[in-house]
Amino acid sequence: MKINKFNATLISLVLALFLMAGNVQAQKKFVNKAVSWAEKGENLDTAMVLLDMALENEKTKDWAKTYYARGLVFKAVFSTENEEFKSLSEEPLIDAMDNFKKALVSNGVAAIETYIHFSMAELPEPIYNLAIESYENKDFKRAFMYFKETFELK
Repeated sequence: MKINKFNATLISLVLALFLMAGNVQAQKKFVNKAVSWAEKGENLDTAMVLLDMALENEKTKDWAKTYYARGLVFKAVFSTENEEFKSLSEEPLIDAMDNFKKALVSNGVAAIETYIHFSMAELPEPIYNLAIESYENKDFKRAFMYFKETFELK
């Protein structure tokens, strides 16, 4: 009897470990899928949901690629014509910048650091344009925020 109980416990333990390992792989697949959608500019709302799930997972919440993917999604939100996607963020370029900064100080950054820097290098011009636009519209608080971000990026 004890052997059967032991075997059942062992099988349960192995199964639990297998499921936990599968969950980590699933979360990483979700992050990779979000990157793909962001690069294509499609399913941005679903990508954001997947990334929110990844941020709740212990293994992917501090993973650089999770934050890199979020940055890409926010960049895509800024560029999209789809009003439904635009509602995902009030300040998508600022959100993109914040996530790229988090990615640079997260686990596993070495593998994607070049991609992060390239993505960040694309931000100064559109943020500067928003600063000018805000200034011309006499929204000085917003203009200052955008000018400050442009300065930090440069």
